[in-house]
Amino acid sequence: MELVTSTGGTTYRLHGATFQVSGPQHATLSSDTNPETSVLTASLAVGGYSVDLQDGWDLERQDGDHFVTVQATLLSSNPETFQIAAGGVTNLVYQFLTIGTVVTIGTGTLDISLQVITTAPDAGTDGVGGGPGGGGMSGSGGSLFAAPVFYETSVETNWVALGDMNSDRLTDVIAVCGEATTVLLNSGDGSLAFLGNFHNDFSFDPSTMALGDLDGDGKPDVVVSNATQSTVSVIFNISGTGPIQPTSFANGMFTSGMTLSTPNTTGQQATSLALGDVTGDGTLDLAVVDTFGGFSVYSNNGHGIFSFLGTTSTGAPEASSLIIADLDGNGHNDVAVAGPNTVVVFLNIGSTPMASPGRYSAPKSAVDLATADLDGDGQLDLVVVGSDGSVDVLLNAGQGTFRPPLTYSAHDTPVTVTLGDVNGDGRPDIAVANGGSLDVSILLNEGNGVFSTATDIPVPAPPTKVALGDLNGDGRAELVVAMDNGTRGIAVLLNIAR
Repeated sequence: MELVTSTGGTTYRLHGATFQVSGPQHATLSSDTNPETSVLTASLAVGGYSVDLQDGWDLERQDGDHFVTVQATLLSSNPETFQIAAGGVTNLVYQFLTIGTVVTIGTGTLDISLQVITTAPDAGTDGVGGGPGGGGMSGSGGSLFAAPVFYETSVETNWVALGDMNSDRLTDVIAVCGEATTVLLNSGDGSLAFLGNFHNDFSFDPSTMALGDLDGDGKPDVVVSNATQSTVSVIFNISGTGPIQPTSFANGMFTSGMTLSTPNTTGQQATSLALGDVTGDGTLDLAVVDTFGGFSVYSNNGHGIFSFLGTTSTGAPEASSLIIADLDGNGHNDVAVAGPNTVVVFLNIGSTPMASPGRYSAPKSAVDLATADLDGDGQLDLVVVGSDGSVDVLLNAGQGTFRPPLTYSAHDTPVTVTLGDVNGDGRPDIAVANGGSLDVSILLNEGNGVFSTATDIPVPAPPTKVALGDLNGDGRAELVVAMDNGTRGIAVLLNIAR
């Protein structure tokens, strides 16, 4: 078990490490018995084993004639399992994260080697970059995004989402702007044409929005949460194929559906909503979370008519965000809710509405939650952002359980987070809207769920929500930004990553 290596001119060692091996034979391998050792060895019988790296280890970097301890987080599963086969070699890998560096430990049967991978954003010379990290980023250098193009709306924009609203196979932009739902149709080259506003009866601080086919006609409908009234407005998309004249907008694109009342207690507000099939009947149901930490579920009858099923307490007062997704891979959609200091995961086991919740660490000031397979293992992971600038990545450890968070930093006062492939490498990246600064933080996925230091992309005004999607058909995700704070409009930044 080799504990020391030199990579790229820098030497690292794992110091104070004790490995407890269990299986057909038991062994304890410890560098404490010889602090200067670089190799630990053990002879083991054929069979299945687990090895547990005990607390008390330090990752150290050589500095001149001595070693200094560096801050590091263990990314790999602990304990780790492995097999010893007759005459064979078993791969055993430990991976650590330290500032700016990924340290991978392990190839061979209880044979530890160190591989150090250091990455840094390349400075861009065109398009949008900037921020503390320098210029823009791409997989091979250069900038990610062109300069923002501004589209004016009637009032400040609270939320933005993407979808093909008029069935022309182009991704359009839909936004909640004050008391109206605003649609900007895609012209095919990434430019947008303002279609009009649909004024629904949600003049009570509309906050979040979701799109989905609620009535089975193949077109995305809209649900909007009205925070201070604890209601949700359902809006049906009744458009035909092709362009719609602005004069017929109200009758040609949308019509009002139900207004759902969430269980209302004095001071309670609906803070977030999500669409997903929770009941297993193939239709999109609705879940809404409130500031008292309860989430309410509404069952869809297949025609966009919803029935209240009940409210479940999360034990997380001031809950701010929720998602619906199959987190344990059993074919049933689960619910995860983010609140101060915690993410609460309710697994849907099919026979009962939800299993007892699992609780995981999150930023003290958690404000938004998103999910995607970040490390390529086929399981959905979680990203939670806090208004203190924290970006926590919780990798799925299997069966809907999650590892301790890896914490990164965005810029000033994050408010929402979105996941998508920004640089075209097939891995989901992180985009954070920073409400306290004129920028969006981009953290690139470097593989295995490890992310780069954030680069801040300037936008015209403090953003409230960002969305990622291909607007011009080149296979790369554009950045669409909703903006508030007196700015009436949406910014679109075309992706120019090379």
